[in-house]
Amino acid sequence: MSTIGVCESCASEDEVIVRVQRYYVTPERWDTPGKVEEGGEEQWCFACRTHYPHVLLDGDDPADSEAGESDAPAS
Repeated sequence: MSTIGVCESCASEDEVIVRVQRYYVTPERWDTPGKVEEGGEEQWCFACRTHYPHVLLDGDDPADSEAGESDAPAS
C-alpha cells in the first residue's frame, strides 16, 4: 500500500512512499569479507527504491510494475 508522505531515507517531502525492509551491503575487499545486514523497516520514495537494496513489505512497487518484490542482495 502506498501513501503520500516524507521519505525516511532521503527526507523528500510530498512523495509516494511505500514500506520497505532496508539492507546494508558491505562489498568484499582483499582483507575483509563482504556481508549483508538486514536493516529496519522504513517508508521510502521511488528514488531511494531505485538506488538502495531492499524488500517491499506491502505488495508491488506502485512506480515500477516490473521491479518485482525484492531488490535485496543474495546472501
